[in-house]
Amino acid sequence: MFNYDDFAKYIVKMQTALEKQGQEKQEAFNNALMIWTFASIAGNQI
Repeated sequence: MFNYDDFAKYIVKMQTALEKQGQEKQEAFNNALMIWTFASIAGNQI
């Protein structure tokens, strides 16, 4: 017998995990972009 409740819970868990992972990747990308931008500005000032 297929249990829809368990399946729905599993889908929600997967979605939450993926969103969390995506957020972390986005934050890491933003941080890298910020550091690169500051480095470029500092390099141009010198």
